[in-house]
Amino acid sequence: MPGELGWRAGVFGGALVGGLFWGVVAAVTVGAPGDEVSHAAADAHRLVLAAIAWLVLAAAGGATARLAGHRRVRTAGLMLLVGPTGGWLVFASLVVQSQLFGWGMV
Repeated sequence: MPGELGWRAGVFGGALVGGLFWGVVAAVTVGAPGDEVSHAAADAHRLVLAAIAWLVLAAAGGATARLAGHRRVRTAGLMLLVGPTGGWLVFASLVVQSQLFGWGMV
C-alpha cells in the first residue's frame, strides 16, 4: 500500500545514518587536538553545531516520513529521523549518570 513505512529498513538504516552522523561529530569534537581546557572552550560550539545539524535532519526526516508519497522515500525520512536521535539518547544518559555519580567533577 502506498504511503506505508518500511519500519525494519528505517530502523536499521537509521542505525547506519546515526553511526555515520555521530562518528563525524566524534571526529570533530573528541578527536580534536588539545587539553581539557581547550576542549571545554572548543567543544561547546561544536556540540551546538551538532544539535543544529540534528534539528535539520530530524525536521527533514520527519517531514519526508510524513508527507512523501512513496514508501521508500518515507522510509528514508524515517532513517534521517531515527539515526541521529539515538545518539542524543546515549548522550543524555551519560549526562544523567555523570550527575548522579559525580563523574568528571573535581
